[in-house]
Amino acid sequence: MMIEPLFYRKEVLSLYRRIFRIARHWHELTMGDADTESQYIRNEARRLFRRYKNITQPVEIELRIFEATARIEIALDFGTPYLDVLTSEFSQLPRMSNRSHLMMSLVQSKEYHRERLKKLARLGLVQE
Repeated sequence: MMIEPLFYRKEVLSLYRRIFRIARHWHELTMGDADTESQYIRNEARRLFRRYKNITQPVEIELRIFEATARIEIALDFGTPYLDVLTSEFSQLPRMSNRSHLMMSLVQSKEYHRERLKKLARLGLVQE
């Protein structure tokens, strides 16, 4: 039994709307050049959704949904929509033993993530 691609329509459209909601509220989530980053988010979403609009295989659709969701989470966690910047930054980081002074304490980290989730929930971008 094959699942019809229309089965995913609601989930894909919801994901598309979520991305545009994030772009609209991006200035509240980041301290960078919010207008440029917001436009980048919109353009990248349009480009990728158009590229994959003709996919009919359920496994491929689920993979693209997972990819989009992961990109959203990474952008929200790191405060940048540019994944290429993140990968280049990670490759230039010193080894873990050399950067212990850069790490937040466990309490600071939990507090930071709690505040971040509250802010995202207030904007309607995640569920509490």
